Amino acid sequence: MLLQHRARASRSAVEQDPRSHADRTHTVYVIDDDASVRRSLARLLRSRGHAVRSFASAEEFLAQIDATVQGCLLVDVNLEGIQGPELQSLLTNARWPLPIIAMSGSRDRQTERAALREGARAFLRKPFDATALLEALAIARA
Repeated sequence: MLLQHRARASRSAVEQDPRSHADRTHTVYVIDDDASVRRSLARLLRSRGHAVRSFASAEEFLAQIDATVQGCLLVDVNLEGIQGPELQSLLTNARWPLPIIAMSGSRDRQTERAALREGARAFLRKPFDATALLEALAIARA
């Protein structure tokens, strides 16, 4: 409910100030509880010209980001607290339009299916290479 309220309030502010829409950036939001994974992904994405913001948890992401942002969410499905598919569901219910790429070190097909069912545009199995990530980003942004 709070998430939906924040989304509505953010959209209202954007609608009232047309300049704010033009100022939003297309950023890749990386959510992973492993600091080394966050650093590696951020370094790779920045080297390819992407703006990146990293978060250790879904809760940290939700506390700092609102529905006015544009970009793409790259989220580990197995997080502490709110897990990836649950975050996807929250964002969908709140009508946050961020495309999502799910990732996991698990080889569990059910995990992959759950992430895709919740709306992920792509699923990456760790470890993945730069090409797979960039292809997933292209799919997510299309």
